[in-house]
Amino acid sequence: MKNLLICALMALTAACAHVPKETSQLSGEVGGMIASAKTAHYNLLDEYERERRERIDDYMHHTWIPRLIGKMAERGELWEKTCKNKNTLDAVMELRDFVLAAARQITAKRKELTDALDESMAELRESVRSHYDLLERANSTVTRNLRSVRANDDLTENLLKKNGVDPQKLMPLKDVSRKLDKLFN
Repeated sequence: MKNLLICALMALTAACAHVPKETSQLSGEVGGMIASAKTAHYNLLDEYERERRERIDDYMHHTWIPRLIGKMAERGELWEKTCKNKNTLDAVMELRDFVLAAARQITAKRKELTDALDESMAELRESVRSHYDLLERANSTVTRNLRSVRANDDLTENLLKKNGVDPQKLMPLKDVSRKLDKLFN
């Protein structure tokens, strides 16, 4: 009975994959590396978004707002209606209307630009999130499988030792297969 058990165990063990102990540890380390890469990727996205917002601010302050005010001033004859106007109350009201109209247009343009950036960043973040979720799931599956195979290897080694069988002295399956191939050829 003992020999039958050992033979069955050898047959099962020979047909199974073997995993060195370090392999499952390495797979766990890969999981940590994936988490670090994910954090770095999100940090890069944050930096990219910050730079894009700065570019929007620069564009608004140095290009778009000066053009807008220049066009509004030309169309509404701002100089005539404010600076040359003898009635200061009328001049103040005209200037106030001008400023309010400019502020509305500036706010609308800024919102248009930042909304487009927000939408693009949300899409990028979702893409990165789904990519790393897939990587983490795959690595988790591989790690669990490697640990399972390693646990099977440990169990087999313990059973063989418990029954007084030295696994090193057993003929590996590939040697048996090679010898059988020679016999049949």
